[in-house]
Amino acid sequence: MSSSEANLPWHHVTVTTDLSASSEPALHAAAELARLSGARVTLLHVIGFSGLSEASVLRDSLVKLEREYRAGAQPRLEALCERIFQGVSVEIAVVEGMGGASSICTYAREHAVDLLVIATHGRTGAKRFVLGSVTERVVQHAPCDVFVVRSGIELKADGHLQFQKIFVPTDFSRSAEHALERAVHLAKLAQGEIHLLHAYTLPVTVGVSDVPLAFPQEFFDQVRDAAQAHLDRLVRTVTAQGVRVQPHLVCDTPARAILEAAESIVPDVIVMGTHGRTGMKHVLLGSVAERTVRLAHCPVMTIKSPQD
Repeated sequence: MSSSEANLPWHHVTVTTDLSASSEPALHAAAELARLSGARVTLLHVIGFSGLSEASVLRDSLVKLEREYRAGAQPRLEALCERIFQGVSVEIAVVEGMGGASSICTYAREHAVDLLVIATHGRTGAKRFVLGSVTERVVQHAPCDVFVVRSGIELKADGHLQFQKIFVPTDFSRSAEHALERAVHLAKLAQGEIHLLHAYTLPVTVGVSDVPLAFPQEFFDQVRDAAQAHLDRLVRTVTAQGVRVQPHLVCDTPARAILEAAESIVPDVIVMGTHGRTGMKHVLLGSVAERTVRLAHCPVMTIKSPQD
């Protein structure tokens, strides 16, 4: 392993599978990251038999059913390892748990996982709201970084994912700079380039009661110039590490700017920070990261804030 690989923060990558074809792109993504960095991989499969019934009359039947399921799943998991994880250090883990997201996050916490890789079907609208999303819950509650791979993503002819064009949105916060550090590591390994985006918004008026005061043009120019100066500083930091970077400065809301820029840039992956808000505050404020995970057409890697 080279010195740059040794510095990569993801030494233990865990990728989840439900043994469906739709989860396979996530497996290929985990395998590619492991090949680049030398990380070890755990192929995690969650089964939901535990807790179905405490009645003694059913317990023996459930134990038998679970044993039979495990026996059938094991060769399928081994076949996936042989087909997808060639040249990668990989192990299989099968855990019980009624809640998929909870079981995945618990496993990550108990086994010092640095990066979770998971597929998403990208449901939207009422169905997504009612059913919830294991993927989004993992993004919210995981103790580590999360790499979300859309199930319908196109792979290269050899089944590998590319990491040559890495899109990093930033709001200049510590969380965002931490995500940029991760993206630089990835760009070095993949010999890729970074597209760095900052989106800022401008107030229209300010005032008391019914007497609004318009901002002068000079104020708008200062806001734009300050944002540009911050962006230029980050560009110099990334360039000094030997990574190509293209800056993008737009006046728009972050959520909309990220998705529109992603349509234009067509990145291989979006890398962004998340503050991990939960509870009512999370419901009221929403999350730019989760909206991006839900709607972006490319894989999204959410980086856990060091403060979380």
